[in-house]
Amino acid sequence: MLKIGIADLDTSHPGRWVPILQEWDNVAVVACWDGGSVRPSGYAEQFAAEHNIPEVVPALADLIPLVDVVFVQSCNWDLHAERVRPFVEAGKGVYIDKPLAGNAADLLQLKAWAAQGADIIGGSSLRCCEEVKRIHGQTQGSDLYTIFASGPNDFFNYGIHVIEMVQGAIGLTRSTPAVAVTYLGSRDSVRLLVDYQDGLQAVLELQAAAGFSLAVSAANGHWSATVQSDFYRALLQNVVAHFRGESPFPAGIDMLCEAVMVLLAGRESMRRGRLAPVRIDELAADAPGFDGHSFTADYRASVG
Repeated sequence: MLKIGIADLDTSHPGRWVPILQEWDNVAVVACWDGGSVRPSGYAEQFAAEHNIPEVVPALADLIPLVDVVFVQSCNWDLHAERVRPFVEAGKGVYIDKPLAGNAADLLQLKAWAAQGADIIGGSSLRCCEEVKRIHGQTQGSDLYTIFASGPNDFFNYGIHVIEMVQGAIGLTRSTPAVAVTYLGSRDSVRLLVDYQDGLQAVLELQAAAGFSLAVSAANGHWSATVQSDFYRALLQNVVAHFRGESPFPAGIDMLCEAVMVLLAGRESMRRGRLAPVRIDELAADAPGFDGHSFTADYRASVG
């Protein structure tokens, strides 16, 4: 039995994910804790009662003896590394909800823990959806030329879905790091060009009108899809299979961190002006990140 704890109940994800997890015989959501960044006092007790979770703990560390894996689901990505630390030190598995982090320093810390043996995964559910996996399978063994991916809403919190769809299409079997990002301009959406080491190029359309879509041009054909499948269920199946040792998660820590770095480089290219490429390796560890505290304040007001 895989025992899961939930740390932070900020977004709609815990309420959508826990019922799916509870359908499976080999999984139990055994405890939750909330830090109060978004929800009022007493919300964790209400959430636990509604979702048949046996325990609400008063402190984050109280989850440690109860769980095998913690889901860190703070909408403030600037808190993720702080939330993860005690579970890494206790040898527990960690899933970090998207975005993994918002700055290069936190990404370096997550990589360092992983290099020391910590089992850390996370990121976007869109990476695992049926449509992305199908396109990845259709292009196996073929050179990839161009990928176009589009998604709605804000640049970072939702934009992370778009770059992770691209990574899902590329897959774990290709060693194709992103090297530079160029802001192409805006017209009812923001467009970024991502150049990869092997010559692959991806165009990200962020803040588009609606929906998620993906198109791939490869040596063996052209493939496209609009995402309509149950991507939450697909993600959770992959997460559970990973922590039960049945199959690896479809992204390692380097790939997960690269997704954030692509958007950091894209924002810097926007600051410099249209068609000004920014190499990912030129971003300093202390460079300004995406502000998770401001995002959380706005999010709290929106759900208040």
